[in-house]
Amino acid sequence: KMILSSTWSELNEVSRANFSRWIALAEAGDAVLLNRDMRSHIYSPAYLRRYRAAFEAIEGVGNREELQRFAVYTRACLHSDNRSLLKSLHCPTLVIGAEHDLVLGKGSQRALAAQFGCTSYVYPVGYSHAVYDEAEDFVVRLLKFLEEK
Repeated sequence: KMILSSTWSELNEVSRANFSRWIALAEAGDAVLLNRDMRSHIYSPAYLRRYRAAFEAIEGVGNREELQRFAVYTRACLHSDNRSLLKSLHCPTLVIGAEHDLVLGKGSQRALAAQFGCTSYVYPVGYSHAVYDEAEDFVVRLLKFLEEK
């Protein structure tokens, strides 16, 4: 079995804009703005409020070399298109993510499940990209899928 969470098979306008902005911030060496922008897309407002102090404590983390490496890895994402691979995978698959994923775009997880033709669970309003960190029942849903015959 395979589980795909908060991922994509191809970029859309939302994800391409996010990745491009993050590359520019990393290349400019602006770790603070990069961290602020990323977390505002990755986490829900409630989660950000709850862990505000922790996020602020680490928002400047990232030296020049790490930021450049991040830019290289993220630039590779701009050229990611795995649609052709989906047809070659023939195992039970679960796509799980958030309806309002601010990193990949609204409805991105439903679109991936439709392309893949597989089971999906999409969390409603209240979560974003890091639904795997925020949803209390996330691991339970994974285990249930893995235990199904």
